[in-house]
Amino acid sequence: MKNNDEKPSQLLKHYVDFQINTWKTTKDLGKTKAELAQLRKDVGKSFEGAQGSWPIILNSMPDKFFNSSEYIKPAKKEVIASYYAFTLFAFHYQGWNITETLEEQIPKFGQALYLLTQGDDEEEIRIMRRIKMLISQKNAKGIYEKIRPIIQLLKSEHIELDYGNLACDFYFCMQDNEIDKISYKWMKDYYSEKAKKRENKNGK
Repeated sequence: MKNNDEKPSQLLKHYVDFQINTWKTTKDLGKTKAELAQLRKDVGKSFEGAQGSWPIILNSMPDKFFNSSEYIKPAKKEVIASYYAFTLFAFHYQGWNITETLEEQIPKFGQALYLLTQGDDEEEIRIMRRIKMLISQKNAKGIYEKIRPIIQLLKSEHIELDYGNLACDFYFCMQDNEIDKISYKWMKDYYSEKAKKRENKNGK
């Protein structure tokens, strides 16, 4: 994992990527199975209400994500963003034969949304309705609560997702005046993936 001289969002992505790849490479160990089962149990809960997942989230977390007042202040944004990403990952990959995958091969959230359409116009209309509902949320907690059905679709279609990148999206959605930028990023990635698929099709 990278060092603590990085920006919080960069360190967050590296931490989430590192932890998820650790689970992927130790998927048959009892400890990994128990941790993922606990995270699945807590998916959809607030971080404050998911005490069973606290040791899993905090155990290998970078020191920079802690502070001397951790017990009297709300959990830091990086901690909550990690929790959101890890619980969704555990839910998404349940039952998969998960393996470590090259980062550049895993789609970001907006790209994964387009992959759900499979290039079908009617399916794109349905997915776009879900996107509009998601980006209408006013905060990261609202997005977390509404994103689970989309993750279920990704799971059923066996589409992977870059959870390190999604954790950063959650992190920025907790910042003032950033949620619209993240919504735009998702839409940009969606249409970028659509253009790429169209070019590949035309190039055949």
